[in-house]
Amino acid sequence: MSQLISPEDIIKITGAKKPKDQCAVLEKHNIYFVESKLDGRPQTSWYHFNNPTHLRNINNSNDEPNFNAMQKG
Repeated sequence: MSQLISPEDIIKITGAKKPKDQCAVLEKHNIYFVESKLDGRPQTSWYHFNNPTHLRNINNSNDEPNFNAMQKG
């Protein structure tokens, strides 16, 4: 799951061929990436793609007990 996304897949995902445009698309969707110092291409993993930063640490569970179920009727 934390395997890097191939350059070909980055093109398919973003719909852009230029590294600058690819970075802009990933940034717009809050997908963490690192720009390569060699060619400016974004590098990211499938984990980061499937778990954008704005959706992390959201607690969707209700950890509180159902107090209404504990009351005697």
